[in-house]
Amino acid sequence: MDSNPNNVIYFKDNEILTVDMNLLKAKSLKKVPDQIYSVVLNDKSDSFISVRKSSKETTKHIKVTFHQPDHHFGYQEHVILDKDEQLKKIISAFTLLRMAEM
Repeated sequence: MDSNPNNVIYFKDNEILTVDMNLLKAKSLKKVPDQIYSVVLNDKSDSFISVRKSSKETTKHIKVTFHQPDHHFGYQEHVILDKDEQLKKIISAFTLLRMAEM
């Protein structure tokens, strides 16, 4: 969760939400396919950055997006980082010994 004098923004699982300060009700801004790891709200405007992370068996993925307010469509999204990385398999000494015996 993050806030500035005009806005409160937070996330739950794969959804970014804001709080309507007049009604004190939560409002969904966006749902994404991956779990959200963090959101950071700008102190002087309603723009924010979201960080999403996901992992698969052999890779991990991170995506960082800048969300800029747009009075017509809610928010425009600008991807800052979109990266897949191979996970390295750690082989223990026990596994190496077993492989040597074969």
